[in-house]
Amino acid sequence: MKLNVPRALQLDEESICKSVRAAVESGGETGEAAGILEAILLPHLAKERVDVLEPLALLPRIARGEVTSEMAQMLPQIDRLKSDLRDLRVEHATILSAIKRFIAAAREEGKSHQARFAERLLFRAWLTESVFTPLAMLIGRYLELRLNHKVSSTPPASTASRASSLELPEALQLSHAQFSAALKNLTRAGGRTTSAANAITKLLEPHLQHEETKVLQILGLLAPLAAGEFDPAWLGDVAQWEELETNESALHLEHRKLVAAGEELLAIGREEDTRDTLDFAERLLLRIRLDEEVFYRAALFIRNYLRLRAGKESLERTSSL
Repeated sequence: MKLNVPRALQLDEESICKSVRAAVESGGETGEAAGILEAILLPHLAKERVDVLEPLALLPRIARGEVTSEMAQMLPQIDRLKSDLRDLRVEHATILSAIKRFIAAAREEGKSHQARFAERLLFRAWLTESVFTPLAMLIGRYLELRLNHKVSSTPPASTASRASSLELPEALQLSHAQFSAALKNLTRAGGRTTSAANAITKLLEPHLQHEETKVLQILGLLAPLAAGEFDPAWLGDVAQWEELETNESALHLEHRKLVAAGEELLAIGREEDTRDTLDFAERLLLRIRLDEEVFYRAALFIRNYLRLRAGKESLERTSSL
């Protein structure tokens, strides 16, 4: 079964590799630190692409409730991810140490652009651990249930109380805070950049609040669900999850306006050759793709998984009477 990693994640990986290579070529202590980082990061990204990101290619179909027998081919791959999880975390710790050395060198040499890239690389590692990895594992659990395969062992129900409240994953909270801070800086840049940044501010701030409360909040259940926990109370306000499709349609309309504003800012950055402007515009456009190709589809998928687990448990209770 051939799967293509979501395009937004491919673009993200390409951008990371390009930026690390540019840092190496910048020379000095920064270049040396970037060379060490590159040597351990690129093999890790290649492994992560197969073990973590490939299962996410199923999101468009399973978000629609579509499951086929050929998807069972992914189960051994996802089981390997579970067994390799400790090794991946050790690799992450090694990479994080290399990133911190890179940041220190870049700051010492006054290479602020390189330092900011390294800080965003820390965020990407956190996003992989807190969102992409548990999402891939949950896809495996969902396929096991839908295809009647042996389901992985589940902890006692009492552990469910640890995640009884819905909260946006911290990595996404940080991402939104970084977007707001970077955008605020651009509004002080002057000229056409300030005008374009102000236009994006009017669109972005309410959009982030809208998607957090109406769609992305359900991603806060990823970690406990991927660990096998389940509490029927997590269905929460059923009406809210029933409205996910409607909410996402509204968010897609907001995206169109943001894409137009982001492309205008990107054009200004290219014309004026301003790194900060280019960087923010590219990150904004990539984030919109991530929303549409990964995060929103993940929200629908989690809703489907909750329904499935609730239905299975209800059936089991009825059968036991």
